[in-house]
Amino acid sequence: MKENKIKVARIDENTLEIDYKVIDDTLSAYYRETNCECIQFITLARLPYHEYGKIVAIIDDNGKLRGRKPTMLLWGSDGKLIDFIVGDVILARSYDYDDELHSLELEDIFTVADNIIASLELRNEIFSTR
Repeated sequence: MKENKIKVARIDENTLEIDYKVIDDTLSAYYRETNCECIQFITLARLPYHEYGKIVAIIDDNGKLRGRKPTMLLWGSDGKLIDFIVGDVILARSYDYDDELHSLELEDIFTVADNIIASLELRNEIFSTR
């Protein structure tokens, strides 16, 4: 059953603070929360405690072109940085058996915690040549 509102984690690009909040489950709410006009949905991680569950990030599809600040780092299995996400990010839960977003539980955030930039200092160090 589709939820009218969902619980999400929103990562602010300026402060890197994570705000756990309830938003409308609509495209207009996703655009508003990511501060952009073109969004992309990407799978960040499988939920180890749910066979079909995954964490999905809703991001600004044109954020790198627009010069937005890095928010999340994506690491390869070899421990090397493979990509980064910029701009305000929304994290939600999704399942393989439907195309809908679902409420994120607090424990879900820990599944992708290694991808969240820990501090503004780390962001500045990694991207100082930008």
